[in-house]
Amino acid sequence: MRRDRALDGQGSRRRVGGAVAPLALASLLAMMSAPPALADGWTFVQDQRVNSLMLQFGTDAFATQNAFGGAFVGTSARDMLQSALASSVADGSTSWMLEMRDLTDLSGTSDPSFNVGVFNATPAAPGAGNPATYDGTSDLDWWYSPNASEVADDGSAKQQLPASFAAKTLNAGPGTVRLVATLGGQPAALAMSSTRVTAVAGDSSKPLESTNGLPPGHLPEENLPDSLTSFETMSSGKMAGGISARSLADVPIPASLVGLTCAEDYTTYNTMLDLLITGCKAFGFITEVSPTQPDTVDPAVGSGTYSFTKDAVSKQVTGCTHDGVTASLDGCLDAAAYSSYFEFTTDRVIDLLQVSTTNLLTVSRVGSGSGTVTSSPAGVDCGDDCTERYQPGAQVTLTADPSAGSRFDGWTGCDNAFGTTCAVTMDADKQVAASFVQQHTLTVSTNGSGTGSVSSSPAGIDCGADCSQDYDQGTQITLTATAAPGSAFTGWSGACTGIGMCTLSMTIDRSVTATFTSAPSADVRLTMTGPASAPRGAQVTYLITVSNVGPSTAHNVVLSNPVPSGVKFLGVTSSQGTCGKPSRGTITCSLGDLAKDGSAGSVITIKLTAKVGSTVTNLASAYSTADAFGSATADPDTSNNWAWLTTTVAK
Repeated sequence: MRRDRALDGQGSRRRVGGAVAPLALASLLAMMSAPPALADGWTFVQDQRVNSLMLQFGTDAFATQNAFGGAFVGTSARDMLQSALASSVADGSTSWMLEMRDLTDLSGTSDPSFNVGVFNATPAAPGAGNPATYDGTSDLDWWYSPNASEVADDGSAKQQLPASFAAKTLNAGPGTVRLVATLGGQPAALAMSSTRVTAVAGDSSKPLESTNGLPPGHLPEENLPDSLTSFETMSSGKMAGGISARSLADVPIPASLVGLTCAEDYTTYNTMLDLLITGCKAFGFITEVSPTQPDTVDPAVGSGTYSFTKDAVSKQVTGCTHDGVTASLDGCLDAAAYSSYFEFTTDRVIDLLQVSTTNLLTVSRVGSGSGTVTSSPAGVDCGDDCTERYQPGAQVTLTADPSAGSRFDGWTGCDNAFGTTCAVTMDADKQVAASFVQQHTLTVSTNGSGTGSVSSSPAGIDCGADCSQDYDQGTQITLTATAAPGSAFTGWSGACTGIGMCTLSMTIDRSVTATFTSAPSADVRLTMTGPASAPRGAQVTYLITVSNVGPSTAHNVVLSNPVPSGVKFLGVTSSQGTCGKPSRGTITCSLGDLAKDGSAGSVITIKLTAKVGSTVTNLASAYSTADAFGSATADPDTSNNWAWLTTTVAK
């Protein structure tokens, strides 16, 4: 049951928490479609608290999947978990509340449509001089304070499940809830998706009345009518839902489970998720926890199949795949879930609220990436806690921190924003969204005997120097390979193949290698000998030697020798290849391929007759050229590819 007053003359709702000034204790909703106004504005709400909670290790018709409970196969592991749950329910540290705010049939017999609010609470202390002591396993009409962050402005639970009663049987869900439980001695905030609940309402009774202003029972000033009754308990309760992997990754591995002397050598740095992924063999041969991957998802976040990978030494979860493809670990933690199954019973209780005139700040995270948002002053840590109430006019600064593999993309809803910070003045309820974009890393490398560079469009890669870049999810990247002089690009490997441009879609991390091969290199050398002087009318003979002193064969070497003026061409011969008569005043010899290292060459003999007394200058050059059978061979040093000689002709 919940107690709250109607608004007072100052426009604020008066409620108190704990047992210090029990001025307002539960809101009272009557057994009819419209809640009656009781004395002094009180209304009545049916609240039930789980007073026994048992983790199930198998399945049945209600819960056909149970990966979480099913992972614990050993008697010792099961006993430790169940014992911790039972103790935490008994001492009140685990207090799951079911609020039936708009239930019209308080006997729980029949109501076709209402909502069940789900929240966590803390029991009130008995108070000095109170003969009653607290026992969380038998707490009829005890007082509980809800977790303030889980309660809306009107006092209702933020987490709501659609529900109905038929023939005394409650059915609620599916929906998302966040429940605090103790797992093997460690407190755990379990975010559960697709949560379903069923239970059977017990007999009705008149709510208890406090005789000393302390729990249990309602205060006399609430003036509950004698005719008001509601069901005391629920039995045969069952709850099933998917526990998020992130919830389990945030829970340290219970010391009691480490104490089973798992052969896996867990430390305090390990988590419940590490334990589920790796498993536990006590003393090295008794299986207490079977290695278990998540078997379901939070449908609001993901779909498909998620599998986690771990470090072989530390046993810490370090990576994951989604449908067999490597994916962001943060994204997997948010989407993946373990099916779970609990059985429970409940008692009717009273919850105490404090409602102030504060304003609510709600933070959401949007986009394909992931990250967290924190606030100063403290209160928002989103992640898990994305709402907080602040005094009117409070100045709140939010800071966005993108996860690895994501970047922050901007704010909406801020009064002022600069980079990753957002300033909000809490003069009203505010909603702020932080956008994160998932990114993937493109890594480029080069290899081979040659050299070259790789550039990207859009910019980011300039390899040589910058060979790695993060790109937004889905970005289309084009890589271009450019060979250095003396090298040739011979192909891609990795995420691209072939020798053309490389086009990629950055949906995952990708690696590409460009291979460059040293191009063939020759060094064609030409030397010339001939007479320094000759009489007019005499035959002048020039001997030209063309060789290749480079490391590679010189392809299709061609010699050119313009016929000097003042002479008559007599003939030309070559020891290799062929020479033709002068064409347009130039002698051309096709020498073919010249072997490397100067081991062979061609000697060309050119015979001329000097016709007049003058100076004759003969100039020749030789180069590797392209033809139908191949390209020209690179020749880095062309200073020795030509020669000239002057002959003086006597008059």
